[in-house]
Amino acid sequence: MAFQFKLVCELLTSLEAICTRDPPLLPKDREQRQRDTIDKWFTSHRKAINAQDTNGEAFLSCLLPERRTDRVYGLQEPRLIRVLPRSLRLGAQKTLELQDWNKPGNGDLGACIERVLKVFDAEPKAKPPVTIELIDQTLLQLASQCRFSSPEVRKTKTGPSQKPDELLGQIYLRLSSSEAKWMTRLILKNFSPVVLNDYIILRNYHFLLPDLLRFQDNFSSALALLRGPLAPYDAAPSFEARKKFRQEAAKHLEPQIGVKVGRPNFFKARSLDHCVKMTKAKRWSIERKYDGEYCEIHIDLDSGNPIQIFSKSGKDSTQDRQSAHLVIRDALRLGQPDCIFKKRCIVLGELVVFSDDKNKILEFHHIRKHVFRSGRRLGVDQDSFPEADEHLMVIFFDVLLLDENITMTRPHSERRQTLKALIQKKPGRAITSEWKIHDFSTRQSGQVLAYQFIDSVARRMEGLVLKPTDAPYFPLSTAETGEAMPNYYIKLKKDYMNDVDGERDEADFAVIGASFDPKLANQPGVKGLKWTTFYLGCTLNPDELRFGTSPNYQVVGCINCDQCIPKNELQTLNSLGQFRLADEDNGPPFNYTNSAFPGMTSLFADPFVVEVLGSSFVKPSNASFYMLRHPRILRVHLDRTWKNAVTFKELQEQAREALSSPKEGESQEMDRIYQTIKSRYNAKREKEQLSQISASTPQDTPSRTSVATTTPPGSTQSKRRSPLKFTQSPILVREDTNDRLAPLMHLNISPATAPKGPNLNRNGLKENKPLSNASNSQKSQTVPASKRKLSQASPEKSPLRKRAKAQTKVASPRKTWPALPSPEEGYCKLCKIGALNCPLANSVVYVDPSQATAELQLALRLHGAVIVNDLEALARETFTVEYPTSVIPESPAYPDKHLLVLCMYTSQTKMASIVAIAGIRERMLFLEPCVASWVGGPSEELPPQLAEKLMVPATFPCFEKTEEMYDCYYLGYTAWDADTDKIEFTSIVSQGFEPEWLDFDSVEL
Repeated sequence: MAFQFKLVCELLTSLEAICTRDPPLLPKDREQRQRDTIDKWFTSHRKAINAQDTNGEAFLSCLLPERRTDRVYGLQEPRLIRVLPRSLRLGAQKTLELQDWNKPGNGDLGACIERVLKVFDAEPKAKPPVTIELIDQTLLQLASQCRFSSPEVRKTKTGPSQKPDELLGQIYLRLSSSEAKWMTRLILKNFSPVVLNDYIILRNYHFLLPDLLRFQDNFSSALALLRGPLAPYDAAPSFEARKKFRQEAAKHLEPQIGVKVGRPNFFKARSLDHCVKMTKAKRWSIERKYDGEYCEIHIDLDSGNPIQIFSKSGKDSTQDRQSAHLVIRDALRLGQPDCIFKKRCIVLGELVVFSDDKNKILEFHHIRKHVFRSGRRLGVDQDSFPEADEHLMVIFFDVLLLDENITMTRPHSERRQTLKALIQKKPGRAITSEWKIHDFSTRQSGQVLAYQFIDSVARRMEGLVLKPTDAPYFPLSTAETGEAMPNYYIKLKKDYMNDVDGERDEADFAVIGASFDPKLANQPGVKGLKWTTFYLGCTLNPDELRFGTSPNYQVVGCINCDQCIPKNELQTLNSLGQFRLADEDNGPPFNYTNSAFPGMTSLFADPFVVEVLGSSFVKPSNASFYMLRHPRILRVHLDRTWKNAVTFKELQEQAREALSSPKEGESQEMDRIYQTIKSRYNAKREKEQLSQISASTPQDTPSRTSVATTTPPGSTQSKRRSPLKFTQSPILVREDTNDRLAPLMHLNISPATAPKGPNLNRNGLKENKPLSNASNSQKSQTVPASKRKLSQASPEKSPLRKRAKAQTKVASPRKTWPALPSPEEGYCKLCKIGALNCPLANSVVYVDPSQATAELQLALRLHGAVIVNDLEALARETFTVEYPTSVIPESPAYPDKHLLVLCMYTSQTKMASIVAIAGIRERMLFLEPCVASWVGGPSEELPPQLAEKLMVPATFPCFEKTEEMYDCYYLGYTAWDADTDKIEFTSIVSQGFEPEWLDFDSVEL
C-alpha cells in the first residue's frame, strides 16, 4: 500500500507540539527532542518507507517542500484564500472566518483552515485515503501550469490546464482539519513553526543520501543511484559499517550534466581571530569575493544547445541569462580546435556587469537590467536603460568536471591549475578570480589575512572566501582529507566582522510604520506579536523641520523578523509600538512616499530610531535611490528621536562614498583601516590584561599610587592567560599628560642573569670586557626619572634595562619608550623610534611575503617602518608599465614617507638589473639571507640555531659608485637562551652614523 499522507501529518503535529510548548524549551533541548522524535518516527515506519510502491521522490518532496525550487505553484496566501473556499465548498460565513487569517492572534492560513474545518471532522471522509503520491502528482500538475517553474517541470504538462480549485478539491475534501492545515503549509512551502533539519531527514531516509545530493542536487537522480548501484547498501546500517560503505559508495559518485551540484558548507567569520582559528593551522586558498550572481555552467557538446546554467537556488536559468552565452562560448573555446575538453564540462562562476568606459565592475543592481526572471525583467521600473558599454562578465573560480576527469574530487589547488588551462581570459568579459595560497600555521597568518581583507575592502569588493587548499570540493569520507582537514569554506565580509565595526555600512533610521505577516509571526520562541515587518523612512525636508514643518518621509526599506531583528528588539518594538500608534481617525501624522515597499498597515506618530547594519549599498527593486543591502536591525535607540535619524540626502551621500574609490587612494585607505583594526585589537588585549592584573591585586591594601600589581611568574591565582606570551608588569603613566599606557611586557628572564656577549662602543665595535652581573642588574633596574618621560605608578622597579656602556655615552637625556603588545603572537613593538639618521624610520618598506620572516618584520617595526606585503596594491596606482616583482616606485599614497625595497637576492647581476629598471638606487636597502656580521654574540661565529632565525642587514656595494656603501644596521642583543629561543634586544647600531641608544624590552622569537 502506498504511503499515506496522514502519517506525515502525525510527525509534523508531534514536532509542532514541541515547538509551541508552553513554557518553551531551551533551544538545545528543543532540537534534541525534535531529533529523537524524527528518529523514532522513521524507525516505526521503516518498512513502509522502504516498500517498493512508496515513491521516494514524493516522500521527500512532502517533508522538504522548500528544496523543490523547480516547482512554483503560483498560490501564495492572497490567491490561495480565494481558491480554498471553492475547493472546500464553504458557505459565506465560513469564508468570512477564513478571510480573517491575516489578523494578529489568528495564526497563519493553515491554522485558520484547521479551525474552520474542525466542525466537519465528525463527518466520514471520502475513500481511499490520500497518499503522498497523489499529492505529489497534483502539485506537479499545478507547477507545470506556472511560467516560473523550471523548463523540465513545464514539460510534464499534458492536456489542457485545470483550475487550481478543481485540482485541490479532490484532495482537500478527503482530509481532516489537521491534515488540511499541513496540506496548506505544504503548498506554501512553509511548515512554520516547525523547521525541519534537512540533514536529519535525509540521513534517516538513507545514510548515503546527504552525500549523494552533494554530487547531484536532485531527488530523482540521487534516488536513482540508491535504487541502482547502491541498492545493496542498507538504509540505516550500524555506525561502524557506515564509514566502510561510504568509502565504497564514493566509487559510484560523479556529477551529472543537467543536474545541479550541491554547494559546500559556508561558515561566517566573526573576526579575524575567529577566522584564523577556523583554519586549524592548515593551508588555505584566499579568494576575492565578487558581488554578483552565482552560476553553475554545464557544457554538453553532444547536445544541440550545449550550455545550461543553474542559479544558486537550483533553478534552470539558461534562457534568462542568454546574454552570457557568447561570453561562455568564447571563454571555454567551444567549437574551437584548442578547446581542452571533448564532451562535457562543469564550471562555477560569478556573473557581474562590467563597464568598458569606467573600466570596472558595476554595482550589483545593474544585473537585473541584463538578465530575465522566467522571461520577464523584474524590478526595473525605476532603472535606466543599459548603457552601450555595459555587458555581462563571468568570473570563473572553480571547475568540477572535465570529460572523464572528476576534478571536484581533486584538491582545490589542482582545480585552479586546471581552470587556468581551461579558461581563455578576456578582460571585461571572462576572467578567473584572484587567489593566493597561505599556510596558516605560520605566525604571520593573522597579519597576512588582515592585509588581504583590508585590500578587498579598499577595492570595494564584497570580501574574501577561504577554501582548504588540499581538500576536494566535497570530501565523502575523512580518508580523503585526513581527520583534521576542514570540509567547509569560510566567508569573510565586513558586515560579519566585529573588529571592523567602524568600517561597516550602518546608519540610524526612523521606523515610521509596520505590518503583520502571519507566516513570520508563527516562528518558534516568539509569541504575541502585533507586527512582524517594520518600514524605514528618511526625511526629505530636514531644513524645514526647524520651522515646525511636518516631516516628509521617503520609505527606503522594510525589515521583517525572519533572522533580521533580534528577539529582544522585536519585543521592544511590539510592546512600545502600541503607545506610539497614529490615530487613524485624524489621518496620517506626516507625509510619506512609498512606491517600492507596499503593505504598510500601521503608522507610528512618534517613530522609533533603530540602528541598521547592511552589506554595502544597492538600489532596491523598482527604486531609484540607494539603500543598505540585506539590512538588519542591531538595536533600538530609545534615547534618540526621529530627528537624529539619517536623512535621505545623507543616506545617498553615504552610499556614493561607500561605493566609489577611496579619495586618498587605496593604499592610504588600507593603512587607515589597518590602524583601526590594530587599535581595536590592542585595546581588546589591553582590557584583558588589565582585567587579569585587577583580579590579581590584593583588595585589602588599596593604594592611591598603585594602579595594579603584577602577577608573579608561575602564579596560580588565575588560569587565564593572554594569547600574547608575556607576563604583566606595572602600569605606566606619562609624567606630562598622566595618560595611562599599556603595561610593559617582559619575558621570564631573571634580572640578575648576566648578559651573554661583549659590550658595544659608540662605533659599534665589540669590547671584550663583559658587564658584571651586579652592575648590569643595578643599572638596568635603576633609571633616573629625569631621563625618562614615563614613570611607573607602581612602587616596583622598572623592568627596562640599559647597557652600562651606552649610559655613559648618552649626551642628553633620552626618552624611554615602552614595548607594547603586537598583533603577532609572542612579539612586542615600540610606540616610537628615536634612532638618528635611520633611513628606515618614517619609511614604507616592501617585503616579499615569501621572505617576510617574523624576525625581519620585527626588526623593521622596531625602526618605525610601515611594512607592505601586497605589491600589487601598492603599485597599482603608480605603475603604467610592467614592473619587476621585487621593486616598487614611490607611491603618492604615502606622500609623507619615503619608500624602500628590501631585496634578498644573492645575485649581484639581478640586483643591478632591478636597480637599473627601477631607477631608485638611493632608496633601496639590500639584505642578504646570510649574516655577514654579528654584534653581541659570545664569539665571532653566530650560533647556527640563531642564524636560522635572524635576518641581519649586511653591507652591499653600490653598483655605480663602488666606493660608497649602503648604510648597514645591526640588531644588538645581550641575552639569548638557545633552549627557550629568548633574546633580549638592547640596541640598534647604525654603521657610519653616530649611534643613538634605545631601550628595548625582551622579545621572544
